[in-house]
Amino acid sequence: MFYSDRFGQNVPAGIRLGPVKLYLAGNPDDAKIFFKPTPGLASHLGVAFAMKNVLGTPAHTLPLYERDESGQLAVPLLGSKTPKEHRIRYFHGRAAHHFLAGQNGLRIGERYLEILSQNLRTDTCVRYEWTKSVDLSLFIQNLVFPAGTESIFGSAILSLNPNLTEDFWNFERNIPTLLKQVPRWLAPRAHRSRDKMLGIIKRWHAYANERTDFNKVGSKDSDWEPFLGTKFVKERQRFLHDIDIMDADGRASEDLGLLFAYVHPLRLVSLILTSGNAQSYGEFGHRCLLDHLRSLQTA
Repeated sequence: MFYSDRFGQNVPAGIRLGPVKLYLAGNPDDAKIFFKPTPGLASHLGVAFAMKNVLGTPAHTLPLYERDESGQLAVPLLGSKTPKEHRIRYFHGRAAHHFLAGQNGLRIGERYLEILSQNLRTDTCVRYEWTKSVDLSLFIQNLVFPAGTESIFGSAILSLNPNLTEDFWNFERNIPTLLKQVPRWLAPRAHRSRDKMLGIIKRWHAYANERTDFNKVGSKDSDWEPFLGTKFVKERQRFLHDIDIMDADGRASEDLGLLFAYVHPLRLVSLILTSGNAQSYGEFGHRCLLDHLRSLQTA
């Protein structure tokens, strides 16, 4: 009542609830502004929000994401003031185009299926006859994560961290809390889950970079090796090391984001397989599972 008496009826208002900002607009004409392109709603700012609050990107690295309005093309957008060495969106897009598209992407998919097939053959819970499973979705989720991780990041990260699958899904479950910007003292478990994943990735980076050269991304270089996996991951390491305000903490946040973006969608596979094949308790077979994964890969 006090607000309307002072500012009038249907005047937009902003409310802060802890770290969260809310906006109230009683007039439909005022609400339209939230659906119009504005500098405050630019896509790179959404990326910066996620990098900071979900992936724990350090403050000194955040300007890379907050200020890059140069676009993803080789030629910066008109009016861009982003220094060429800070064009993080372009570097991301270029690496993905060169090393994930076409035959490179197909080879990653084929390697994923090969690793998954091998994991299935060595898993004592999986046999050619029908098998009972209490939670088929969880079983397949924990099966596809190691295969997806190894296919793009290499095997070293898994051998160094035997509990990586559990640690990753624990972090994933805490992402809604992190998105709400709940402070550490109110949500210590959520922040610890992220801290643990960042520590895992930093140790893996240090271990791998002592044993391989991330500059070897040429046509004659191997498509995959155990320490850093694919040329895509190596290329990311290469350009991230060339950025002056990027450090080990920033690179760990970057690869935590890549791990989430690449491996997390594999969870969809488990949901599709469960809904498509499972009766009560779930029923599955090695050959049936691989047939479905191959159909998804070639769709």
